[in-house]
Amino acid sequence: MEYYPSLPTFHDKKSLLKRLSWKITSKYANAYIVISKFLKEKFATTNKKIFILPAILSVTDHDLNNNRLPINKETAANNKEISPKLIYTSSLAYSDLLQFCIKALSKINDKTFTLTITGNYPENIKETWLETAKNYGLDGKIIFCGFLSATELHRLQLNSTALLIPLLNSERHCARFPQKVLGYMALGKPIITTHVGEMAEYFIDGKTAIMDATVTPDGLSKKIASILENPELANEIGQNGSIVVKDTFSEVNWGIKLKKFLNRI
Repeated sequence: MEYYPSLPTFHDKKSLLKRLSWKITSKYANAYIVISKFLKEKFATTNKKIFILPAILSVTDHDLNNNRLPINKETAANNKEISPKLIYTSSLAYSDLLQFCIKALSKINDKTFTLTITGNYPENIKETWLETAKNYGLDGKIIFCGFLSATELHRLQLNSTALLIPLLNSERHCARFPQKVLGYMALGKPIITTHVGEMAEYFIDGKTAIMDATVTPDGLSKKIASILENPELANEIGQNGSIVVKDTFSEVNWGIKLKKFLNRI
């Protein structure tokens, strides 16, 4: 269960239809399967069984990523000579995150990087964001690549430097667990995020992910710069993150745990 748009406590608070729907759902539900610790605490007052099922690494992603070429220190050092490519993959619904990222990127002195944004964005929306980037001194630094097939996205990820996926200090973000981080991390690539919600539950800054504890554009900017300036560190964190993801978020392992939970209901 995601926090949005299911819970009327967050979305459309004045919608009587949604409140009625939720009341009926909660009355007849035997248990709740949620995606975060935040949501588990929200449902604790219902006195019903609750199971946290985080984002999981699919067998397909795991097998695909196992076929990648290993990244060694020499490769990481050589990558320093290549223009860094950052990826941003959140949808239109999270415009606050893209604004946050643009502000952070504008504060980096060495602007040799590019930010590639995946997904379908209408032309008028793209133009608005490109104008925003220009106003922040990032003219020509942002590329909208549109919707990509799984193969195209995989190729883009392999040729990238890091994934930007910050979360903000709000209930909506604390309740999330972005599925996209797992497939990316399994490649041995680092994610740059914030110390919020489920990201803070599973990953450690400087070891398995790059995490900004201040949750500010300034703080995120420093974290991004630290990775752009040190590809060997990026490689080390990426490799550590890959191990954690494959060990912790196995689809098979979580399937076994879920089966046991369902059998107890």
